[in-house]
Amino acid sequence: MAIKTGKTGSVYTIRDSTAFTTEATTEDGSTMIYQIDDATKRIWDINTPIVISTGTLDRTYYDNGVNWFEGKVKLLTTGEAGLTVSGASLTLNEVAKAFGWSLDMGIETGEDTSLGDTWKTFIPLGKNATVNISRFRYDQRFNLIENGYQECGLTDKTLTTATGLAATTTYYFKANIDGAGVVEEDFTTASDVTYAAVIDLMNATLAASAKFELVNGDLRCTSDSTGSSSSVALSAGTTGTDAFGALTDFSAFQTAVAGSLNTNMFLLKLYEDDTYGYICNGIRTGFSQNKAIGSLDQEISNFQVTSNVARF
Repeated sequence: MAIKTGKTGSVYTIRDSTAFTTEATTEDGSTMIYQIDDATKRIWDINTPIVISTGTLDRTYYDNGVNWFEGKVKLLTTGEAGLTVSGASLTLNEVAKAFGWSLDMGIETGEDTSLGDTWKTFIPLGKNATVNISRFRYDQRFNLIENGYQECGLTDKTLTTATGLAATTTYYFKANIDGAGVVEEDFTTASDVTYAAVIDLMNATLAASAKFELVNGDLRCTSDSTGSSSSVALSAGTTGTDAFGALTDFSAFQTAVAGSLNTNMFLLKLYEDDTYGYICNGIRTGFSQNKAIGSLDQEISNFQVTSNVARF
C-alpha cells in the first residue's frame, strides 16, 4: 500500500473521449520527446493505450514513456520524422480546484484457500486506488451540475438586494441558449427593482429554455437542457439600455461553463509539487461536510479510481 499526498489539484468532468489514428508528431529539438501536432488532441484518455508507428518508448519518461496530459511520448531514438500516434483524446470541463488531496494505492486480493489448509491464502487480483479531495464550500463549480450556464461576475447579491436598474425603464439583453442563435430580449421594470423582481421579469421574457437565478451571490443563467450541447452565452443588449451593464458592480461575464455528458466520471490531476504529480479517472463515491459558526464550510469528496494511475 502507498499513500501519496499533495496540496493542490484540479478536478475535471469528462465530456467526450474521441479516438484518433496515425496523428503526426513533431520532436522537440533532439530530445527524443515527440508531441502530437493537433493541439486539440493533446489531453489523452489514459484508458486507451497509445500506439506509436515506429521506435521504442523510453519507459523512464513520465508514465512508461507517455505524457498523457500534454500529448507527448519519449522514444529511445531521435530524428523519427514520420512518427505517428494513435489513441483517444478527452474534452474536459474544469469544475474545481483542490486545496488538499491524498491518493491511496493498494492491491486487491482474492482468497484461494483449499479445504484442509492451515492458513488462509490469497492471490493478487489487481491494483486499487482511492482519492480524497478537500475544498472550500464556496467553490460552486464543484456542485457538478450537468447543465450549461454562465454567470455575471457579481458577489454577495441576495434576492432583496437592489439591482441598480431604474424603475419603470425598459432594458435589453441577449442570450444564445444551446447554440440556437443570439436572441435579444427586453423587459420593463416596475417600482420594485430588487433581484427578486428583476429575475422574475427576465425569466418571463426569456423565450429560450433557460432561467436566471442567484447562485452564491451571483446572477446565473442556466440552460434547461443537459449534456455536451447544453450551453449559455450572454451578451449586452444593443437596441436600448443594456440590462447587464446597468447592474451595480457588473464589469464582465464569467467564462461560460458547458454542460457535461457524465458528471459522475472525472479526471483528477493531483500535484505532488509545482511540476509533477498523478492523473487518473474516478467516480465520486462519498461526500462529507464540516460546518462551523463564523467560518467557511469545508468539504471532503471521496473518489474510487477507475483507471490506471498515470504520472505527469
